[in-house]
Amino acid sequence: MNKLRTISIKTQVRRLRYFSRILEILEGNGLRTQLLCQRILKWSEENHKDFLHYPSQTGEIVLKKGKVKSQSFQNYFDASIKFKILNEEEGFGKITRLGRVLPTLLRLNREQTSNTYWLTAIEKNYFLYLILHSDADMFLTLQKMLIENPGKRLDFYIGNFQEFYLKRLKLKMKLVSPINRIKLNQAFQKVMRWRSPKRYCEDIVPSRLNWFLDLALLS
Repeated sequence: MNKLRTISIKTQVRRLRYFSRILEILEGNGLRTQLLCQRILKWSEENHKDFLHYPSQTGEIVLKKGKVKSQSFQNYFDASIKFKILNEEEGFGKITRLGRVLPTLLRLNREQTSNTYWLTAIEKNYFLYLILHSDADMFLTLQKMLIENPGKRLDFYIGNFQEFYLKRLKLKMKLVSPINRIKLNQAFQKVMRWRSPKRYCEDIVPSRLNWFLDLALLS
């Protein structure tokens, strides 16, 4: 936790279950990204009814009418690379060692859920580790906001995220080595210079709030 742990993703990346499905499909020798997209779109369509009965109906992977490419799939695919659970080589999606952990564990325990989008206990533990490993600073900033200011509207968390995030980075700089302090200070200065904090936080906050929901850490 001494290092800066943040990733940049699109706000639409909200349902963690898609990462499970991507990893299950890629567990073999990899797959062309285009074919992976088709299989995820098919899975998403087949489970649309469950999506409509999920507490938060946002973040669905779809192919918009008139489009030949699913931007929502691409957003999840790019996030998977940021999480380091897969990589892309010459148009092929390939699972990493870190990504291979989840399908292996799921084979050992075939727990079923009442809704396809609900995570099993194994998935919750895996994704919590993954998020803390890659995105702890933003995720835990939002956790602090939720604990200190429960039950607020989304606009509150978006509007105040920058302030809470800067406080976290400032405190963290006091606790780490000089080398890590330099990198944290660079991040601190970059956040200070956000030209449109609300616009930045609209990409940061909603996705992570939905991760809390998927992990059953938020009602």
